[in-house]
Amino acid sequence: MIETLERKLIHNQNPPKELIKERSSLFDRIQYLKKNFRQEGLPDNWADLPGTGFMLNKQLDLLSLDDLGKNENKKKWLAQTSRDIKGFILEYLTEGLVFPINYAIDSNGHLIDKNYGNKRVVDIVSSEERNGSVKKVIGEKLEPFLVNASDGSIAVMDSPSGWSGLYQEDGRPINFPDSQTYVFQKKENNIVGFTIRTDFSDREHREFIRRILGEDLPENASAETYIRCGTALIDARNDTDLKEIKDVVRLMQDIRRDICKSFLAYKNRSWNEVYKDLERGDDLWHYDKITKDMVYELGDYVLDNKLNKQEIKEALAVTILRIAKFLRKDIKVSVQERIIYPTLNRQYSYDIKPEISYGSVLNEVQKLPGCAGGGSKSTSLIDSITPRFGNSNPFEKSSGTCEHCEKNTGDNHYHCPECKKEYSDETSRSPEQRTKDCKCGFKFGC
Repeated sequence: MIETLERKLIHNQNPPKELIKERSSLFDRIQYLKKNFRQEGLPDNWADLPGTGFMLNKQLDLLSLDDLGKNENKKKWLAQTSRDIKGFILEYLTEGLVFPINYAIDSNGHLIDKNYGNKRVVDIVSSEERNGSVKKVIGEKLEPFLVNASDGSIAVMDSPSGWSGLYQEDGRPINFPDSQTYVFQKKENNIVGFTIRTDFSDREHREFIRRILGEDLPENASAETYIRCGTALIDARNDTDLKEIKDVVRLMQDIRRDICKSFLAYKNRSWNEVYKDLERGDDLWHYDKITKDMVYELGDYVLDNKLNKQEIKEALAVTILRIAKFLRKDIKVSVQERIIYPTLNRQYSYDIKPEISYGSVLNEVQKLPGCAGGGSKSTSLIDSITPRFGNSNPFEKSSGTCEHCEKNTGDNHYHCPECKKEYSDETSRSPEQRTKDCKCGFKFGC
């Protein structure tokens, strides 16, 4: 039996406060996993978070050996890492639809990311992404326009799912499974921006570009072409219906309705969720209290101790596993765990689920949607204009209870939004082979 302190406490619903404090010690968790990772069902290289797409080694590359002895430099790294963790939570663990971008114009006339160490935006993006088309559009179109445009002007960059030009740490190519539309608006010297995540088809993207720019892209247009030709620069002084970011989202909603006869933005998620998140703005970056405490504990641990890069990586890996264990409600207990802990179906008030092993957590995270590579699906914020997680497959669902029939969704069945007719798993079929029309007349489209 695995003797974690968490599991020693599982039958005590009101443990002493000092034991809860001890249980939450990051140092203790790191030491425990270094000795007992196999018992927890973790691989030898557990600190790499293998197969998840959160690229631990790349994250540590942002911290040089010289930085290890300078707390000021470690603070900068921690600030960037905190943002990356939050992006991971937003797109990966909670599968959000809207991701805020907070840019500014510096004294040199450059577009900088205020939440990413004031780095110039064009320098954050990889020159490999879609053969450099993303980097080129940002440097040659978006930055000059937003720096010099009148207040209230809007820029839009449309990015379909598919080939990325990027590679995972193990060398495998990465495909972006989601469509993302970037919308920026100038507010004096600040740029308010959002990434809108959808499962738009190429046809919907072409119609969006046609309506916003008057450009007709061919059906066989490459991903690079969508980036280069689908970037709209809308000056506030011109006569336009697109005066606010929500106006762009409303246009997207109209296109989805007109082409797909659908009122959903992504999978079974509504446009109302998108609008609500737009109103929240930068509040989307805020952690809940428990997650915030975990991130703060990571910061204190890194700043208060003389650690090498491997030790920092272990601390970051444990922090991400802890956050995943707390936030994901669908982590399955392994068969072995069910045998050892047959009475763990009670509710506990702890900040994490004590009955779930870290091996089960890693296994679940490896399965989660994402697009910077990894196991089944996965991500890293690095080298991209914004985090990119999720899965564009409208038929694929995570394990849970179906809201329409109360059956388990792990079999990937789905329902018609109109008549609620049930359809069996179509994830293994090509888009051309999937159901297009329901007998009630509803068109799944795309």
